[in-house]
Amino acid sequence: MTPFAAPAVRSRGRWINLLLLAMAASCLPLAIGEAHWFPEANRLVIPAILAVAVGVILARSPLPSVVNWIIALMLGVEVAAQVTGGVFPPIGTVISDIGGAFSWVWNLAMTRTLPETLPFARTVGHILAQGRTLTTNIGAWGYAVRAGLPTEDVTVLVAGMVIVVWMLSWMTSHALLRGRNTFVSMLPLGVAIIAAVGYTDYGLRYAQLFMALMLLTLVSVNIQRIQTAWVKRRLDASEELTQDALRAGAVISAIVVVIALIMPYITYYDAVWAFWNRYGSRLTTFYDELDRAFAGRNPMPEPTPGGPGIVPHSIQQGPSLGEDTIMLVTISDPAPLPEEELRIAGVEEDDTVIKRYWRARTYDDYTGHGWESNDTLVSDHLADEAWRAVTYPSTVLTQTYEIRISAPAYAFAVNEPVALASNYRVFARSEGDLAAFSVGRAEYTVVSRVPEVSEAALLAAEGNYPDEIGETYLALPAGIPKRVTDLAEKIVADAGADTRYAKARAIERYIRNLDYDTEIEPPPLDADVVDYFLFTVQRGYCDYSATSMVVLLRSVGVASRYASGFAMGTYDYSREAWLVRERNAHAWVEVYFPELGWVEFEPTPIQRIFVRAGGYAGDDLVVEPVAPTETRQRVPLWGYGVALALLVAFVVVWPPKYIKRKKLTPRESVWNVYGRLVRLARLSGVGPHPGQTSGEYLVGLGRWLESQTDWDVRRDITLIARTYQRARYSEEDVTNAEWHRVEDAWRQTRSHLVRLLFSRSHRGKTA
Repeated sequence: MTPFAAPAVRSRGRWINLLLLAMAASCLPLAIGEAHWFPEANRLVIPAILAVAVGVILARSPLPSVVNWIIALMLGVEVAAQVTGGVFPPIGTVISDIGGAFSWVWNLAMTRTLPETLPFARTVGHILAQGRTLTTNIGAWGYAVRAGLPTEDVTVLVAGMVIVVWMLSWMTSHALLRGRNTFVSMLPLGVAIIAAVGYTDYGLRYAQLFMALMLLTLVSVNIQRIQTAWVKRRLDASEELTQDALRAGAVISAIVVVIALIMPYITYYDAVWAFWNRYGSRLTTFYDELDRAFAGRNPMPEPTPGGPGIVPHSIQQGPSLGEDTIMLVTISDPAPLPEEELRIAGVEEDDTVIKRYWRARTYDDYTGHGWESNDTLVSDHLADEAWRAVTYPSTVLTQTYEIRISAPAYAFAVNEPVALASNYRVFARSEGDLAAFSVGRAEYTVVSRVPEVSEAALLAAEGNYPDEIGETYLALPAGIPKRVTDLAEKIVADAGADTRYAKARAIERYIRNLDYDTEIEPPPLDADVVDYFLFTVQRGYCDYSATSMVVLLRSVGVASRYASGFAMGTYDYSREAWLVRERNAHAWVEVYFPELGWVEFEPTPIQRIFVRAGGYAGDDLVVEPVAPTETRQRVPLWGYGVALALLVAFVVVWPPKYIKRKKLTPRESVWNVYGRLVRLARLSGVGPHPGQTSGEYLVGLGRWLESQTDWDVRRDITLIARTYQRARYSEEDVTNAEWHRVEDAWRQTRSHLVRLLFSRSHRGKTA
């Protein structure tokens, strides 16, 4: 092959790179759409692909990067306006108006009189009408946000997401073609995909696809750069060599992707949870504020149980919990004494109340940063069918839950649920080892078998652990600091604890001596959570207390696990049920005793301990915590500002018509025309009266327009009214031809209404 064939090879390679970039950019909107929280996420795909094309064009232009940034941002705002409000008219309308403008100038030159129809009337009218509607929606949204009111208008949410997707996609292609490193160029887009996947636990396949596309792009771009170097050196750029290199790169990329896919899921979660360990709590607080501002979006999904395992739980900054009601729980236990009787007795709390926790799920695998759950076995069961037989001494406890929030992924129950009054699904790590269960109902009744234990029985429960219990609930990661295990041995030695129960009470008592604090900073990424809690800050909330107790217990050979759900809450005497609020979210410890089952312990100091029959002689021992170590300081995030100059009034790149609205049927299009006509008429001060039918209103509107001007609009409005009434109230189909006639009539009527916007004399009048 001669050197003159090299440009053709490079051109073909550029098209391959463009295709790969477009596919990679599409991964972000597709990952967002997988979770279904963003309305019509598929509408983000076209802006992402267009942004890649714009990035290629601007990267090849002689303009400096700062100018390209301004142009790209303004184009992104335009695309967002088009997607959210359909501000710009179809390109056919503009072309038609351009032709009309030439005719207008010609008539003006020939007749020396001003034609009645202004040039670009349809284009300007469309922009004014749609722009006014868009700004009205944004203004109403801003007012609601400032007032602290929830708003279901998603205009700002959609516009913001379009701009984010646009800029990330544009940055990727622009930076890559401006000679940046492939990995660095695609890093912002990749971070956004990982964040979307990590927060919702949906769309992992698109993160995997993006990784594969990034590797292929790396191979393709490097081949192009090698070819460019060959041409500069006047060497023969062999097409066969290029194809061989591309095939080899594709094979290597495929091998890397396959190896990544067969690795354990912890490989993915390491990156995701490392990010959320540091910034998750801050972002969660930010998202709580956004929930009120964008109440119209779909709810953020909870990961579906029974996938790769129970969703991991990271331990980070303290939670921000409110007063929202989570559920009402009716239980077969006796009700607590009323406040009047407590006041007469001279006590603040009824100590005779049996302490219960409403458990949602349990975890077995400590990672150093939080908790994960091993793969679960899923089984479905019919109503009143026990999923397992309980052999240890137990008390039957019946609970009825009335959930007041959107249905959670997991159901609640005290200790060991064995049957429900409705069909349910169980997630167990092994036979009889419950991780969680789900019922899919807002109200359900659960029967639990709660271990009936005394202090003496717990002290005597020293038998061997079943194999599956010992293997699962004594395991610790290899990276546990030695001083953590040394502290566990010291605590039990100082307490003289020689039984499992004595060790559990000694460690529980030690952790309860540490301060309770929900404002704790999350630990550094390279720090173990338990080590950070016990030796660095020596304060924290229930997540830290429960995790530390489990790790210390496992260090001295006591099988235990981390449990999460809600504390009891407050008793509502009028409803005869426990009222559980968001602030009652809690985590605690469950310890396994052979022949007795799982027994709860409470290491968090602000919660009352579980009282067992008999009492324990070691309860008066106090073990002083070790001296704290120095706490690391954190560097705050830096901010930046972007100046937007209004230098370009209109741009060449035009969003296609099909991204602004979904394709409508002729019947739906007629409905849409009527809605747009009414909105524009209201802006012109001639909206319908309350109680008017559509036919009455349109007849009145036509008469009023003709009385104000010499416009002949009655025929157009009559056509719209007749077709709309048939489309709305008749089962007879509307044909495409009828719809096109309605569209033409609407355009004529719209131009007249828009001209009225410039007149103030008709304000306050109605049709």
